[in-house]
Amino acid sequence: LRTVIEQLLTIRYIHHSGKPGSEVAYMQKHPDIYQQIQYFPEMEASLWENKKWERRVHFKYRAFLMKDDTTILHQGIFNAQEIGFDPLNHVLILENESFKQAQQSIPSQESSKKEWTIPVMTHEKNNQFQIDFKTNTSGYLVIADQYFPGWKAFDNGKEIPILTANYLQKALRVGPGNHTITLKYLPTFFYLGLTLSVGTAILLLVFITPKIQAQRGLSPS
Repeated sequence: LRTVIEQLLTIRYIHHSGKPGSEVAYMQKHPDIYQQIQYFPEMEASLWENKKWERRVHFKYRAFLMKDDTTILHQGIFNAQEIGFDPLNHVLILENESFKQAQQSIPSQESSKKEWTIPVMTHEKNNQFQIDFKTNTSGYLVIADQYFPGWKAFDNGKEIPILTANYLQKALRVGPGNHTITLKYLPTFFYLGLTLSVGTAILLLVFITPKIQAQRGLSPS
């Protein structure tokens, strides 16, 4: 379970301080996953690397469909070994209305020899980022950021649904081809604030401008 969670959270480096305990013993028992890359004797601290870490943005062509959040958590993550879920090869997708829309717009188009490039984040700022990659098969672009309402996704300029993945992350269903994915954070209160600002400006023009003109001895045109 620990390794599954670390992979889902894209944890690459693990810092341990103090005398070796159960945490270090666990990592020492799994040299195929963890390796100590540095030791600081004066601080009794060590730095370990998770060799099976996952990137923040990655592509998966195999998915486990889950009916609700509870199923994702208890049957998917907590029982990953029992169902054969491997975060390096699979993604857990919430089977909701957004998923149905994505499935209808992008049906399965699997290639016998599946190939894709590593997704590259080419542009990022607080409320927007862009990802470029290409694939010859349909699947899911997973973004290991917390799923939160207000985000909009665009694939080559066309808006596409954002899916809930791995309980708290985002995913986008994509088909074969070259993709420039843009994600923008545009919450409802942004549009509400914009509407109120425009409305206020119009009211100011309608009601205040005539008074100013009257004070100057002018008549409204």
